[in-house]
Amino acid sequence: VDPADVTGWEVMWNSKYSGQILQFNNSRDAFATAMYMLGLDVNSEDKAVWDTAKAKLMEQKPLLKARVMDEIFNIMEAGEAALGAYYAGDLLTMQSEQADGVDLRIYIPEKSNVYVDAMCVLKNSKHKSEAEAYINFMLTEDAAVANSLQHCYSSPNTLVLNSEKYREEMGDEALAVLYPEGYDFAKAYAEYSFKNLSQPTLDYLTGLWEDYIID
Repeated sequence: VDPADVTGWEVMWNSKYSGQILQFNNSRDAFATAMYMLGLDVNSEDKAVWDTAKAKLMEQKPLLKARVMDEIFNIMEAGEAALGAYYAGDLLTMQSEQADGVDLRIYIPEKSNVYVDAMCVLKNSKHKSEAEAYINFMLTEDAAVANSLQHCYSSPNTLVLNSEKYREEMGDEALAVLYPEGYDFAKAYAEYSFKNLSQPTLDYLTGLWEDYIID
């Protein structure tokens, strides 16, 4: 990908890369790429907003190589696509497996989703105390560091980021991907993270996604 073309989410609609673009194969993330590009609220309850996003996805559809989830690993590692939207931590996994001659890089558009990993206990759980004990264990430094090193995602646990073992094993390049310098996580989380949509909006989104797949 020409660095001059990487100016925002628009690169996912650049016809220059027709047949080489990978899009999410799930409605929430795929619609978000269009909504971020258009400056729309990804948590809107207005059907017209979702209609606008669907139209933008339809515009992109002829340019796609495929809609993917975990399939993106093999495709990008082999250099069989030019670009795709996916989760930042997975870049590190792909880079560790990329073929000779493949040089995978990351670009984080200004308008991007920020996630926070969470462990939840069901309100009707029959083993609430055991679940809470497990969560507390996973929040300890050794367990949290081991978990983060395994899945390569950033961690909201400060014990991880401040761990010498974690920083040494990840390395400066990986840390720059997961914790970009100067990136305002609080602002991005407030403005661009996903919130729970109402059931009517979820149902409407499901219908739009089904139409998008079929059309």
